Amino acid sequence: MQNFKGDLTIVSEHHNMRSMPISIEWKETSSQHFTIYARSGDQGVAEQVIDLLEANYQNITSRFGAMKTKTVIYITSDIDEMKLVNPSGHPYYSYTDDKIFVCGCNDVKGDVLKEFIYRLAINNYPSYHNMKKLTFDRENWLLDGMSSYAAANTADEAMVERYVEAFTTNKPSFQWYGYGSDAQYGAAYTFFEFLDNKYGKDVIDKTLEYLRSGMVSNHKCSAVEDCAVLLAVYDVSGLDIDNKRNTLGFNNLIEEWEEYIELGHVSQE
Repeated sequence: MQNFKGDLTIVSEHHNMRSMPISIEWKETSSQHFTIYARSGDQGVAEQVIDLLEANYQNITSRFGAMKTKTVIYITSDIDEMKLVNPSGHPYYSYTDDKIFVCGCNDVKGDVLKEFIYRLAINNYPSYHNMKKLTFDRENWLLDGMSSYAAANTADEAMVERYVEAFTTNKPSFQWYGYGSDAQYGAAYTFFEFLDNKYGKDVIDKTLEYLRSGMVSNHKCSAVEDCAVLLAVYDVSGLDIDNKRNTLGFNNLIEEWEEYIELGHVSQE
C-alpha cells in the first residue's frame, strides 16, 4: 500500500547481479464518500467505479447504514498483486485495516459494490461476537451472499448472470464458509432471491438486525446464520418463533428454496 521508487536488484543462483529502476505509485481518486487508489493504468477504471458508488450511495446507505469515515479502496493491477493481500485472490474487505481490495482484472464494479455493502453491514449490524465469527470465516454465505445479492440488484446484471450460470451448472448448497466459488455465490444469490420474492425485501434487512442481536438455538434452527434468517422470516410473517404451534424451521426454508429452483424461478438477468 506504500509508494516506492528505487532500484530492484536481481541475483541469479550463480551470483550474477542486475539492477533496474522500479517505481510503484498509487494514484488517488477521491470523492465525497470514497477514496480510491489505483495504478496509473487503472485510473480510468477508478473514476468509473467512484461515479458508480456515489450514484448509488444514498440508496445503499439508507438500507445498510452509513459510516462517518470515507471508504478506502485499493484496485490492484493483476491477480498476483491481489494475492499479496488475500491469498485466494478474491475481493476482500479488511476489517483490521478498514480497507477494500479488489483486482482490476475482474468484475471490478460488482466487486467494489459488494465489498462496500459488506463494510457497511459488518460495521453497523453484527454484534462483537458475531463480527469476530464472520471475520474468522473470511467469507460466509450469509453476509457475503447477502452483500453480493444487494450489489447485483443495485447496478450489476453481469454479476447476476455470472453467478446464476455457474450455479445452474453445478447447484451446490447455499451454505458455505471460507472462500466461495461463483457457483456457491450463485446458490446464495438464489436463496436470497427466493426469500425476497416470497417474504419481501424486509426479510434481508431483518436478518441483519437479528444477526446483531442475541441468537436463539432450538429445534427450529441451530447455527447463528440460520437462526438470523429464520427469526427474520417469522418477524415479517407476524409469527412467534417461540410458539410451538408455529412449526416452520430452517430446514423448511431449504426445502422451499429447492422447490423454487426446481420450478425454474431463478432470475436469468
